Amino acid sequence: MTLITYRRQIVAIAGADRLYLAPAIDELPDGDSLDGLHTDARTLLLGLDMLTDDDLEHAYRRRIVGYHETIRARPPTAADQSSLSVTPSEPVLAMTRLTRTTTDPVAELSFIARSDRFEVDYLLEP
Repeated sequence: MTLITYRRQIVAIAGADRLYLAPAIDELPDGDSLDGLHTDARTLLLGLDMLTDDDLEHAYRRRIVGYHETIRARPPTAADQSSLSVTPSEPVLAMTRLTRTTTDPVAELSFIARSDRFEVDYLLEP
């Protein structure tokens, strides 16, 4: 299982075969960054399908120019221990990806994963 967070709140749990949304995910708080989007974009971003860069560019009407990722190991919180079935001595990996555009960042993805079931695979081009 992998926890997916938005603004430091758990919004979904990714299992081996299914993504489970937390209750009330469609009731985002006032002032949420989705407030200013047109209806089609909001529907797309709150849907269960995998989003591509083209989808994000269409939704936000901005060109994506890159990402800033942070991956770090840390001790598990009590919630991590319970949901990921790890002991207090087993580190978890916390990953955050910020989607950069020609103006302000448009998306941030954060999740916590078991360190024994996580792989990072990058292709870096000059």
